[in-house]
Amino acid sequence: MKTQSVAAEDLGTSAGFRRGRDRVEHAPRELDALELLIRRTDKIVPKRLFEDTIYGANEEIAGNTIEAIVSRLRRRLQAINARVTIHTLRGVGYSLTE
Repeated sequence: MKTQSVAAEDLGTSAGFRRGRDRVEHAPRELDALELLIRRTDKIVPKRLFEDTIYGANEEIAGNTIEAIVSRLRRRLQAINARVTIHTLRGVGYSLTE
């Protein structure tokens, strides 16, 4: 995914994953996942869209790869007391709410 600056509340991805002025350690694919969720705040992001956006349509990935990325991203958001939450819609995808 091409990195651009996106934001939700005080959480953003300009120059990496940050909250306010604080930079947060992250893996590149976590940043891609966060950008995708922020761009579609309050909308459902299908798991397949995560796979295609983060890895490409032709790349094979393990069955729980997206779940693992979202899990790590949730922990990082919780650690910085972000005012956004990632919700799982079982069998459908994920959504980010502020």
